[in-house]
Amino acid sequence: MRAWLTRCCPCQSPARLVAARNSHESAPWRRATSSARRKHFLRDEGEASARKLDRAGVDVTCTRYNGLIHDYGLLNAMSQVPGVRSAMLQASAELKKHLG
Repeated sequence: MRAWLTRCCPCQSPARLVAARNSHESAPWRRATSSARRKHFLRDEGEASARKLDRAGVDVTCTRYNGLIHDYGLLNAMSQVPGVRSAMLQASAELKKHLG
């Protein structure tokens, strides 16, 4: 599992987590997770990486959106679902806050 995440999601790599821990000026992170199932390995790994970054002193916002499928932000047919709208509004507010 860890090898797959490192290859497909370089932001999850242990080297990047160590670099974030050692950087006093690391950028804030926003992690959104979702799952229509009770247990989902991508959701669990995403939340675990957010906890690691938080322990390393990185500014992290992690929000779980229950009941949404993994690609909720890519499907126009789901754009009016309340959970999807909340996720997009939160993401845009974070971008505005940090990018000005």
